[in-house]
Amino acid sequence: MTAFGETTIVPVLGMHRSGTSMITRALNILGLELGAPLLKPHADNPRGFWEHEFFISVNIRILETFRVNPDGLAPAADLIRATRDSGRVAIDSATAAAIAGFIDKTFVTETWGWKDPRTVLLFPFWIRVLREIGYSDIRPLIITRNVDDCVPSLLRRGNLGSAEIGDPHSDSARAAEMWSVYNEICLSIADNLDACVCRYEAFLDPASTKDELCRCAEFAGLSTGNLSDAIAWITPQQVEAQT
Repeated sequence: MTAFGETTIVPVLGMHRSGTSMITRALNILGLELGAPLLKPHADNPRGFWEHEFFISVNIRILETFRVNPDGLAPAADLIRATRDSGRVAIDSATAAAIAGFIDKTFVTETWGWKDPRTVLLFPFWIRVLREIGYSDIRPLIITRNVDDCVPSLLRRGNLGSAEIGDPHSDSARAAEMWSVYNEICLSIADNLDACVCRYEAFLDPASTKDELCRCAEFAGLSTGNLSDAIAWITPQQVEAQT
């Protein structure tokens, strides 16, 4: 574990089905440490989610405490309430020590990060606890995706959490509402912190893939020595698996 002042933390933030898995892995190839164990691949993400189980478990526990669907897919009012309440969670010495201990035993490089879409809702909690245990260089990397592509991807996955599923038009409206809340939160984070905001579509455009990855790497303080491998990760097959 490196000293606090030498550590850069990169939370990768974005709505579900916005390409955050694909981009997190690309950043991992460029040197962003993600730790282990990672969530195992699933049918809707066969090449991996690239999410550490610890962050998932903490996020689920907090959402359950708030009585919000633990998948982070819920009516807009619940999502907004979760974000508001996450800024009020009491961080006692035991909680801070547990998170600090996990970080200390898990990450060994100067630049590490994590990805879990639920973190968008609970970012006020995470920024507070990280600062409380001594980290100051926190650089959110935000991924956005066009609503017209994100919503159908959510519907194809077939899980809108606690939002009632029935009429396809209503399902689309609910998914779009969740997309709106997540992205409004992300843009609010960008307004208040030094953040890098990227468009998923820019990574898929061969004319801009390299420039976008280089921009992200510079922001996060990562090397571009493995840039060709990171670009190769963003292939048509990978895009199909992620969408």
